[in-house]
Amino acid sequence: MLSRFVAATSFVLILLILIPAISMADENTEAIQWVKNTSKDLNASVRYIKTKKLKLDDIIRFIDYFNIEKPRYKLKEEYLIKRIALIKNDVEKLGKKDKNESKDVSVKRLQLLNINKQLEKARIDVSENLKTVNSQHIKLYALRKHIFANEYLGRGDNIFQLLSKIPSQAVLWSKNFNQYFTRSHKKSPITLTPVILISIILGIVFMLGLLINRLVKKAVSCDTLVSMRSEKFKILICEYNNYLPYLFILAISYFSYHLMDAQYSRPLVHIALHSLAFYFLLRPFVNSLFKVLYADTVSVQAETEIEDYESGSVQRLAGLMSYTKLLLISLILGYAVHSVVAEINLGAVAKYLVQDIFLVIVAIVVFFGVSKLLGYKKSAFRMFFRYVSLFFVFAALILEFSGYRSLSYYIFKCFIGSTLLLSIYWYVSGIITEATSAIQSADSHWHSRLNRVFRSQEKVAESGLYWLKILLKSVLWVGLIVSLVLLFGVYELLKTYVNQYFFIGIKIGSITISPYKILLAFLVFVVMQSLTGWFKKRLNDRMLKNNKIDHGAREAMVTLSGYVGFSVALVVALSIAGVAFSNLAIIAGALSVGIGFGLQNIVNNFISGLILLFERPIKTGDWVIVGDVEGYVKKISIRATIIQTFDNADVVVPNAEFISSRVTNWMYSNKRGRIKILVSVAYGTDANVMIELLTSAANLHEEVIQEDSSLPIRVLFMEFGDSALKYELRCFIKNIDSRLIVISELNQIVNKKLDEAKIKIPYPQTDVHLHKVEYTKK
Repeated sequence: MLSRFVAATSFVLILLILIPAISMADENTEAIQWVKNTSKDLNASVRYIKTKKLKLDDIIRFIDYFNIEKPRYKLKEEYLIKRIALIKNDVEKLGKKDKNESKDVSVKRLQLLNINKQLEKARIDVSENLKTVNSQHIKLYALRKHIFANEYLGRGDNIFQLLSKIPSQAVLWSKNFNQYFTRSHKKSPITLTPVILISIILGIVFMLGLLINRLVKKAVSCDTLVSMRSEKFKILICEYNNYLPYLFILAISYFSYHLMDAQYSRPLVHIALHSLAFYFLLRPFVNSLFKVLYADTVSVQAETEIEDYESGSVQRLAGLMSYTKLLLISLILGYAVHSVVAEINLGAVAKYLVQDIFLVIVAIVVFFGVSKLLGYKKSAFRMFFRYVSLFFVFAALILEFSGYRSLSYYIFKCFIGSTLLLSIYWYVSGIITEATSAIQSADSHWHSRLNRVFRSQEKVAESGLYWLKILLKSVLWVGLIVSLVLLFGVYELLKTYVNQYFFIGIKIGSITISPYKILLAFLVFVVMQSLTGWFKKRLNDRMLKNNKIDHGAREAMVTLSGYVGFSVALVVALSIAGVAFSNLAIIAGALSVGIGFGLQNIVNNFISGLILLFERPIKTGDWVIVGDVEGYVKKISIRATIIQTFDNADVVVPNAEFISSRVTNWMYSNKRGRIKILVSVAYGTDANVMIELLTSAANLHEEVIQEDSSLPIRVLFMEFGDSALKYELRCFIKNIDSRLIVISELNQIVNKKLDEAKIKIPYPQTDVHLHKVEYTKK
């Protein structure tokens, strides 16, 4: 097994060495070919820009293309300059051309000069391409700025001018209405058979939706859902479950409509389906959002012992919910009517009038809704949100009436969209928090199973669950930011800066720092470290568990595999980050100076750790004494060893102490060890009796080794003490780890045998001699 592991590791290391070497083969040819291909693409793009009338999408697409190509041209130009300098240096090393030079030298010189000529031509082409890219880039930016200015700052008819045009437009509207419905009537009429078939299918789907609705209600307990604590995910599921039959019908209607031929299609039906889809997708979310707010409000009122739940904040919350639903209906109706006007082609006047009318309705609804929001819970943030909302809505309304409809629509779209996106973010973030809390508390069967997945040990903190929560919220944040960027229409500008400073990087001198490469290197490092941890666990639990390998050796192999995996992950991550290993000599030199000044102890402990892992004078679980520390070896790492004392304290001992100082290992070769028991008896006790008594006491204990003649039981008559005769029982036990327990149990056995033999253990005795002293009184 070990040989397979070594072979696999060697194979991976060889691949890591060979792949970069293979990828760098014939760089000159690849560079020249790259210049040719990119020159063709650039010329085709420039011809398209000059001959076509560009739309905004085309401008954005070419700006993105040039944003990518510009740094690539710069890097390729720098590369070609370096290659040309190297080839010139090689030509100079060959010396001046001489008639007597060998044929090999002449051929080599000719090859170098030919390559130099090709590279010089490629460098000139790249330089010209870079100039073209810069000029086109500037031109496209100016054109895009002009288009944006016309789009958002262009002014049309104000509200009074529109109203004055209604009489003259009435005839046009009537004419367009008649033409549209005449065209619709000329289309092939829908026969009764497909209508009946679709009706039957819709009925079946509706019944299926009702059946699933009842099953979900029973499974989730939707009827008794809202309690004193909000359950966002369950509330969301139940609200969408209430609209499930209608969502099923909409899905089948969409499918059926798109299967119809063009001659049977009706655009107004398509608009109606879109409007209903928006309504039935957003309405459950709005309901669930306010149910969560209602549950939180009731909970707060219950905690403050307010019994009237239907007054105060709850009543204002109900009013806010009503205005929010009215706003939703107004927006969807505005979309539907606006789409119908555009489809029938009633003209700009009708379109702008519809837009103005619905914007007034939305402004009124937002005004009263925001007032209810302020009364729901008064706070500085809600005051700020109220005034900002009113400012944007009425600013959009004024701009709309003044004729700046594009800018008004932009402000209105950003306000409504931002509010919706922030609500979704708040709700989903709450779902993630509640889900992780539920898994942590393990209050249900599947929560317990997920808890065991993320927490392998009971006493270990939920690190996996914590990092999963961080990851999900980070993804949510990124999604929110991207959505807001797309909503505000600054995606192209942001993409330019992100591409320039995040992907390509910031150039400082000759060093280019790319956050993208650094982040990618970090992610690769984390993934490889996770794979290393998985491999260590599998190696320890499966590959080496059934083999007859000592526990300490197995621990050393697992530890070494971890350090090998860490080293490989570090090398791969540094390669991805763009670190040139040819420059590591400078770093090595700096490290050597640092080692000479202040890192001697770290390097000493590192080398000592390698010696401990390979030589293995101590192993995990050994009972050792080093200096004034005594205990069991808990873990051997590359810098220090953790010893757990008998008081259950962990002592971190530098590895150098195990190499440079004296170490006592009670379990180096085996777990056998000798114990000594000192027994003192009264003078006059027969020595043979004591020797036989102590020997029989040792033979009675199962931990004492009796069958091995090389480890005999001995009873020694040590000395004549001041008060007693001193004997010592010496014997070997099977496991030195239970030394103190065996000594205690043997003392009990010896004490019992001394009592049975009526042999006394004397107290310390002292003879006191008194001398009579005569005292004469003067």
